[in-house]
Amino acid sequence: MSGSVGEAHAAAFRALVPVGSRIGGGGLGDAFATVLDISAREQQVLVTFSWMAYPHRLAHALGPHSEYRDDDAVVAHPAEWAEDAATWLDEQLGTGLVFRAARQARGDALELVEPDWPFDSRFYVSSVDSLTGNDGNGWTSLNTFDEQGFDTAMLRSLRADGSLISWERASVDDLHGSRWVGHAGVAAIDAETAGLVFCQTLSGVPDTVLLELCLGAAHQASWRGARRVVTDLEAPVLDVLGFRRTEHGRELDTRFLDVDHSAAARVLDESRDWSGGSRGEGRFRRRWGRPTTAVTARRLRG
Repeated sequence: MSGSVGEAHAAAFRALVPVGSRIGGGGLGDAFATVLDISAREQQVLVTFSWMAYPHRLAHALGPHSEYRDDDAVVAHPAEWAEDAATWLDEQLGTGLVFRAARQARGDALELVEPDWPFDSRFYVSSVDSLTGNDGNGWTSLNTFDEQGFDTAMLRSLRADGSLISWERASVDDLHGSRWVGHAGVAAIDAETAGLVFCQTLSGVPDTVLLELCLGAAHQASWRGARRVVTDLEAPVLDVLGFRRTEHGRELDTRFLDVDHSAAARVLDESRDWSGGSRGEGRFRRRWGRPTTAVTARRLRG
């Protein structure tokens, strides 16, 4: 159905979510975005916002349709549209839009656009970090990593000296257990630089695990203010994330404009036979290897 979103819709959104509002909690927790600007643009309303301590402005465009209505009709009344659009944006920001969306440079902001990151649903990646307050119970899994043969010495050292930004953990997303299959750590080097210090996975797991661990670590660092993430990890698949070779290793610009979502989707497609299919109860037929350090960096400071 034809229709458009214009200045009246932008004004209704401003009335409901004024500049300076905190959004992004999805109604479930802390809101990490601050609205900076709301403007009408080509049958869309563009919402520009800051995110945690991320050093760049972000933006997302809202179209004329509601995500909460059965039909595809345009919501003509600005106030009704604004209520639906504000709820949807809050939910999306609270459920990973900043992480999963592709990005385009537009003016002084980075616009979050399609396609989304192609997550590997066979695995689940979680973060343990102080920024989001998720640094308590997550540490209880550390001994389990030791028991499964992972190397946690560097992680413990980074945590002890206070430089650790985030510990990323990957497990099998399985109803019958969630064995850990990998982990990664990112640490602060200076106010604008973080180091992807280590990434260790079980031998034989798909490269999708390494990609999601390292991408998660890089995003966590950027949300703490890092403009770049450096590493001397050796894994060709890191090119998919936008890590570029430098004289001293690899460097990722945390605008994330070089993340190749299409290449990531190909990596996922090429690994589909890893599980060997699933049994009726949802248990993957796993092919476990011993923990192997897929990529490990030297300490990047001094």
